Amino acid sequence: MRRAAYGLLGLVILWLGGCDGQNDNMLTLYTSMPQPIIEKIEGEFEKAYPDLDLEVIRESTTALRSRIELEIESPQGLQADLVWAADPSEYLRLIDQGLLRQYDSPEGSHIPTKFKDANNYYYGGRLISMCIVYNTNQVRPEAAPRLWSDLQDSVWKDNIISPDPRRSGSALAWLAAMVEQKGWEFIEALGANHIVIANSNGEVADRLEKGEFQVAILLDYVARSKKVAGSPLEIIYPEDGIVLIPSPIAITQTSDNIKGAETFIDYVLSPEGQELLAREGSFLSARSDVAPPTGVDRATVKNALDRALVIDWNEVSSNRIKTIRRFKQIILD
Repeated sequence: MRRAAYGLLGLVILWLGGCDGQNDNMLTLYTSMPQPIIEKIEGEFEKAYPDLDLEVIRESTTALRSRIELEIESPQGLQADLVWAADPSEYLRLIDQGLLRQYDSPEGSHIPTKFKDANNYYYGGRLISMCIVYNTNQVRPEAAPRLWSDLQDSVWKDNIISPDPRRSGSALAWLAAMVEQKGWEFIEALGANHIVIANSNGEVADRLEKGEFQVAILLDYVARSKKVAGSPLEIIYPEDGIVLIPSPIAITQTSDNIKGAETFIDYVLSPEGQELLAREGSFLSARSDVAPPTGVDRATVKNALDRALVIDWNEVSSNRIKTIRRFKQIILD
């Protein structure tokens, strides 16, 4: 396979075996999915398809972006068969560069149009949402912020924590959506309330759970997993802007195992795959025939799907550097 240059002996062996170097059993997935969850998916997929061997390369959004950019510029090219990251903004650049392959999955018809690419370059393999989350040991339900605009209230000064949009794709998507809906004045108000920026959603959840902060801007599934395990966290999907992000999965143009990659996408989008994601990762599914994760009712999911903000992913992608620079000036400098 293309993942390593063959030495002379390797080439001779391949030639003797009548092989062109392609490994029909191997698949390489680049992803920013949480390690325990993607390991579970890997195991269940290989159990369902024992002839396929899924190799997972898991990194943060920033590290994954850097890896892909470096490989694109290298003589070997992009080494993944599949990419599964946080949001669609990076995929648009890959589409423009001709690096993603179209695939009309038979399971794709169950995914609403706004959660997949119009030309079948990617599908939302999971739905993630940036929400307001509060510590129930410190905030009474009746006093909790219900709207994004509530976070501007001085009562929350020094008590809000959020992941860093320079490192988190979901945080960048949230930032872009808020700027589009409420303008930079909203971000300036959060700065005036001394919002604290953490490295990751995981760090945000841990510090909120410990009571270091009362309120967080945080991914729903991260908070929900902790809540199910007994943490004093409550999740609010704000009515003034539900930021629902389709986490896209796509096949690369450089894939050596197209059939295997298509099989993986079909598996992820199938009821079996989506139920696994809901059960093990506490993710929402775009499929209406899949039960929501523990602790979520169908009405909540329907509301989130119906009222999700329309995010211009082209704008998120093209303005990424400019958006991050201004955020840094307002919040961090």
